[in-house]
Amino acid sequence: MFRAYTNRGKGWETLQSWWILLTLFPLGVASFLSFLYIGLRVKNWRWIIYGLVYLGGAIAVFATSEGVSAIIAITLWIVSIIHAIKVRSAFLIQLDVYKSGEKSREQQRIDRLRQEAQAKFQPSSFPSPTQLKPPAPKIKTEPNMRSFTGNDASPNESQQTEANPLHPANTSNTSHASDDSATKLSSSGNGRRVDV
Repeated sequence: MFRAYTNRGKGWETLQSWWILLTLFPLGVASFLSFLYIGLRVKNWRWIIYGLVYLGGAIAVFATSEGVSAIIAITLWIVSIIHAIKVRSAFLIQLDVYKSGEKSREQQRIDRLRQEAQAKFQPSSFPSPTQLKPPAPKIKTEPNMRSFTGNDASPNESQQTEANPLHPANTSNTSHASDDSATKLSSSGNGRRVDV
């Protein structure tokens, strides 16, 4: 009766074509169900829209007068049967491809869920017991450390002094004449200004 369109065999194809029987109900009132089924089964929006059109036709059959409804019903019935037989091959091929990729889609879904879970509950995001310990205090053990007094400056400080126009060493004495009498360098020699 039908030729084989997939490698799964005629038995599988016949079993997957049961939806055509819905178009054979009298006056095609269940034709919309067959197209909604195949459209949803393989995620084909065109067939879902056809199913909605056939649903509209079935509603029109019951909403119109007897003479017009008979013409609509017979036309809908014949068209839906021919349409179902015509799209059967495309449906079987799409279903075969959909079923073939089902395992890989499932694996991709599982991988995506695993990545989301790892991002949410990743072990490195929780502090380990060693990370919760406070850091050990730093002890200065450098023997070459010089103590600076007065206006002595380390090489780094002298470079910062030359580069910084707002540093007290780079400002003119006239602009801060009143400031010099009120402030002096501290005796510790750390370069901080102290009000006297």
